[in-house]
Amino acid sequence: VDADTPSACVVEREASTYSGNRGDAPNLRGPKRSKPDASSISQEEPQGGATPVGNRESLGQAGINPVHSPGPAGTGSQPVGQEAKELLLFACGVCSKRYMCNSKLVIHKRSHTGERPFQCNVCERCFMQLSDLRVHQRIHTGEKPYTCDVCHKRFNRRFSLKCHKRSHTGEKPYKCKECKKVFTYRKNLNEHKLIHSGEKPYQCSKCSRAFRRPETLKYHQKTHPETTAPRECEG
Repeated sequence: VDADTPSACVVEREASTYSGNRGDAPNLRGPKRSKPDASSISQEEPQGGATPVGNRESLGQAGINPVHSPGPAGTGSQPVGQEAKELLLFACGVCSKRYMCNSKLVIHKRSHTGERPFQCNVCERCFMQLSDLRVHQRIHTGEKPYTCDVCHKRFNRRFSLKCHKRSHTGEKPYKCKECKKVFTYRKNLNEHKLIHSGEKPYQCSKCSRAFRRPETLKYHQKTHPETTAPRECEG
């Protein structure tokens, strides 16, 4: 063996000596790779699907747009005008009024035909809808299921209770377009409109006078004497 060539045991002893001190151990894996600088990182492709913050084009490609991001579901605009009218599928062939349900259209058509298939078994009055008949029958039964929570007055119709509550709140939702006068009930507004139109639909059957309100006509009719006086007994 050549004297200048170290034996296998000497090499093994030196390796064990280096392993005891890792700080001084030589790099047996070859030279270390130098870390790329910041400029080289920005030019590299993103790893693992990550999107670089500074690349705005990649944000658009990923479908993320912070300026024009879609709002929450259900906040779309409601159809108005012609679009809303097209949603009403069932149209009346007489007046072209439209409805969403065929059942409502059937009830509406009775206003043109005059059909009233629901009859009261007490007074034989007829109605276009079953719900109207049921409300009417409360007149005969005396049922008043709707109570005012202020004065505890009772009513047989929900709408009557709603109108009555205006006497406590002072609400006057009906306004005349001509003189801007407001009213509590629609009936009062309709009677007031006759002042502007000059119409007097309630005419006395005993004279030529006419009136705007039925109450005024009834009061006027009391001023007429009876047309047929009682006959005196003969003999």
